[in-house]
Amino acid sequence: MERTKGFRALVGALAAAALAAVFWMAGTPARAEETGTVPESALVYTVENGQATITGKTGSSYYFTGSVVLPETLGGAPVTAVGKNALRYCSDMTSLTLPAGVKTVGEAAFADCTKLTSVAMPSALQSIGAYAFARCKALTGFTVPAGVTEFGAGVFLECTSLTTLSCAAGNTAFTVKDGALYTRDMTELVCVPCSTTSLNVASGVTAIRDYVFFRSALESVTLPSTLRSIGERAFSQCAALKTAVLPEGLVSIGAYAFDESGLESVTVPSSVTEVGNAAFARCESLQSAAIRANVTELSGTFEYCSALTDVTLPAGLKTIGWNLFASCTSLKQIEIPAGVTAIGYAAFSRTGLTSVTLPTGLTNIGDRAFCLTALTEVTLPASVTDIATGAFDECESLTRIDCAAGNAAFSSSDGVLYNKTGTV
Repeated sequence: MERTKGFRALVGALAAAALAAVFWMAGTPARAEETGTVPESALVYTVENGQATITGKTGSSYYFTGSVVLPETLGGAPVTAVGKNALRYCSDMTSLTLPAGVKTVGEAAFADCTKLTSVAMPSALQSIGAYAFARCKALTGFTVPAGVTEFGAGVFLECTSLTTLSCAAGNTAFTVKDGALYTRDMTELVCVPCSTTSLNVASGVTAIRDYVFFRSALESVTLPSTLRSIGERAFSQCAALKTAVLPEGLVSIGAYAFDESGLESVTVPSSVTEVGNAAFARCESLQSAAIRANVTELSGTFEYCSALTDVTLPAGLKTIGWNLFASCTSLKQIEIPAGVTAIGYAAFSRTGLTSVTLPTGLTNIGDRAFCLTALTEVTLPASVTDIATGAFDECESLTRIDCAAGNAAFSSSDGVLYNKTGTV
């Protein structure tokens, strides 16, 4: 009798434990790789006009580890878009499958998913936004779906493992040649894998889009005579790029186009009519530059080019803008074009200038324009009407400032500058 009671108690205890385990398992969410599809409860989304857009995740990364499959429907509506930053920073996601009905992937939608190695995109996809997969450092290859007609800037920015780009059969907007993505008509260079070390840009190309070579392994590039524009940051931070011959016929160089590159010399042809801000800034190996461009103003173009010693500025220059040569510590002399009328904020600050000849038509000298230089003396032309506070601050070697006869705003006596009211 005692044994029977003990046996019944044991059976009861085991049954209770089994039941408890069932309830615990039922209440525990399964990971994405176990279920195959992320549950609706893990996603933030909107539904408009019967179409769902994924805008984020609910906060937990539980469902975004390993192989992730996004659901075909949310709230009873087909998923047609993944919005800006929607699944950014899913750092444990290794592969991704998008719903068949997705047409749009928004800006930085999957950026910084650092373990992502592969992506399955639907053929219905039409648009990939800027920086969509930026810094997905484990991504090795990508096929542009047949339906894609829009491809944003920097889609694969800093994807350091990306070696292969291809286009699905039937894509009418883009094509791949020598590993680089071009528009189908071969007039624009759209995207290049970060691992690219050399490229002959195809003849017929008129534009290199923004960020195309940004922080890539590029060591050499050949630009075609057909090239007319270089986009913003197109070659920025290409540290191994020592030379780039800019073709005659080039019209526009975007802001920061060669910023922090390894260029040692550069010549900007006379055909250029636009040089963006800081186009060659922080090129620490740049020693010589000839700007023959047909421009009237330059700003920040060579700031922090610490090795720069030899510069030719365009004859038609009117304004030397902010920070043009700021912190070019090796620059000891420069010829300022005769037509320059204004020198902007910190234009020559922290340079190695020991002397400078200011043009006779100069009217304005901006704040800190020559501060912290090695100038020993300065002669202001008669045309100068405005000198900002601090224009020559902390020039410890500066012993005198003289003013040309006939200046209506300033005068000098024994190397001391006065305004017409007699104030120093």
